[in-house]
Amino acid sequence: MSLLDRMIAATSVVASLEVDVDCHILEANPAFSRHSGVGMNELRGRSLMDFVAVHERDRLASWCRPDADLPATMEPVSFVGSSGSPFTLLCLVERKSKDLWIVGEIEVNPEATLGLIELNQELATLSRENSRRRRELEQTQNELAATLHELRSSYWHLQKIQEVLPLCMGCNRVKTEAARWDTVVDYLKSNALFLSHGYCPPCEAQALLELGLSES
Repeated sequence: MSLLDRMIAATSVVASLEVDVDCHILEANPAFSRHSGVGMNELRGRSLMDFVAVHERDRLASWCRPDADLPATMEPVSFVGSSGSPFTLLCLVERKSKDLWIVGEIEVNPEATLGLIELNQELATLSRENSRRRRELEQTQNELAATLHELRSSYWHLQKIQEVLPLCMGCNRVKTEAARWDTVVDYLKSNALFLSHGYCPPCEAQALLELGLSES
């Protein structure tokens, strides 16, 4: 480890982090520990995303990938301490083998961006809430559409059943829309969905008798 590395690792002015490809913290120096409100030993193994503002998480996750293009200049990054208080680091990032090294200078006037950081976090939260509500609305609309379809179908069948049918006074046949004269039974079989088939007791006895199954 060079003298510069040793100084950064020990200083309480410049924050530094070493992060693996899965965004887990491998090492952190006293400055980052102080601003995050978590001890250095407790930081090891924690996810970097636990300390990154919501709107920054995708950007930081992309930096952790081994094939990522890292920024060449200092980038402001919004962090959040364990107590929920935000702080901003002006960061330089560099690849060390597969791991990511983040070195950040505490912003001189963090109060100037405090409102913006909090607003960004609120907007990210609202965006997630709006997405959830949109999914619920789509589900409700689909359920309403299915219910409407069932009601229309039921109404159509009720209309069919309630139609006024011409009935022959001689043979009791009915005149259908196709201008045919069918028996009432044939018409109901074709147009009513609420019919089932079976025998009344006298017909059941007659059918058994004709099939030779009658006990009498």
